[in-house]
Amino acid sequence: MNQQAERHLVRATSLFDKGDSYYEKAVDEILAAQEADPTLSNREAGAWFGRSEKWVRDIVRWRTTSSPETNVDWNRGSHATTAEIEEGARKLLATAPLEQVERIVQDLPRNRQKAIGAAAGHSYLKARQEEDEREARLTPAQRKEREAQRASTHTAVGKMMSGFNAFGIVNHLEAAAEILKEMIEATSVTPEVVEAVEKGLLVFLTEFRVARGVAGLDTDLEGVLG
Repeated sequence: MNQQAERHLVRATSLFDKGDSYYEKAVDEILAAQEADPTLSNREAGAWFGRSEKWVRDIVRWRTTSSPETNVDWNRGSHATTAEIEEGARKLLATAPLEQVERIVQDLPRNRQKAIGAAAGHSYLKARQEEDEREARLTPAQRKEREAQRASTHTAVGKMMSGFNAFGIVNHLEAAAEILKEMIEATSVTPEVVEAVEKGLLVFLTEFRVARGVAGLDTDLEGVLG
């Protein structure tokens, strides 16, 4: 499959995700993909969507031979085999724009996002996933005991580590700023990325305002942030 055909299938995927009212346009993108690459078979196109060859053949036939008011059963046809679904998923992850893959993952439940990150080999997320699994296995009594232990050491450790923690926060903020700068230079910033970063920033600023109050400083951040 050539790149032009892949781009049409990526657009078709996005249109299918929007709902029934976009299905006609989605099928038009499948037709455009087959026109861009005459070697693209219904079976290969179906695998891209995790569906069967017959499913593609039926919806293409409907779009090219039926009148506009003709009803079509979008779910008819045989279900894709496991191999077809896996092949479609592999192609999506390998060829779809990174923004689309990120959007799909972001729409998943939080625990599923962590599991995917762990499966992909992300060291922190793998450790986090293992910790969450250990947490789920704790009995109520074990959780209560653990919380009591944390409370007894929190104050002393917090004071001892305050300087180190402040240094760590600054490092993380500078690292985040550098990553964002690189994304801007690479023109890879999307509205979805900005919205996700903004949510995290608002969480931090809320805690930062509280910290300034605890330290006896002005909690109005307008002057501080410029």
